[in-house]
Amino acid sequence: MLLRGNHEDKNVNKYLGFGDECAKRLGEDINDPNSVFAKINEAFEMMPLAAIINDKQSRIFCCHGGIGPTIQDIEGIE
Repeated sequence: MLLRGNHEDKNVNKYLGFGDECAKRLGEDINDPNSVFAKINEAFEMMPLAAIINDKQSRIFCCHGGIGPTIQDIEGIE
């Protein structure tokens, strides 16, 4: 399973230069819903932000970038 990271967000991608790179290298309008930029971000939106792996002895929480300090248990993530 692939997990979505904290940079796989349309606004973050635009701010950190991925949108500029697509516009520059591909000569596209990143606001066009058929652009490579838009399609890649659509794929990112389908990816889960986190996963829980159930083991016989324990549960393993997997995510990219960690969790905020206000989350204290698995139910808080839901």
